[in-house]
Amino acid sequence: MMFNEQIKQLREERQISQRKLAVALGVDTTSYCKIEKGKRRVRKEHITIVVDLLQTNCEELLKLWLANGKIVRWGNFGAFQVNVSSEGAETEAKFNAAQIKGSKAVFRPGIVFKEMQNNLKYERYNRKKAHTFY
Repeated sequence: MMFNEQIKQLREERQISQRKLAVALGVDTTSYCKIEKGKRRVRKEHITIVVDLLQTNCEELLKLWLANGKIVRWGNFGAFQVNVSSEGAETEAKFNAAQIKGSKAVFRPGIVFKEMQNNLKYERYNRKKAHTFY
């Protein structure tokens, strides 16, 4: 299921109007309708509002967001994305799911993560001093 289809289904199940969700997101109803139709992107800062209002699981929506090829950014910490590898096809029309060979999660570190890496201190591990607690 696509991200936009999921939020539409959840909204309808919870009997919340498009207008109410649009107001919560700070957009007009027409713009919100475009989000549900997949013609307009949901901004990442809208995810938490949608999760709260639709009383759903953030992880489930983020999985759909990633599965739809979107990038999940966590501020200056970094960004996650799913990349897919496949065999080529002569045209888009000749491409099918059987040509997909795999996927992988990609993390692009942001400035906060890079600073943390640069400031790490390492020390030698001494097995003789290590104790096992039971």
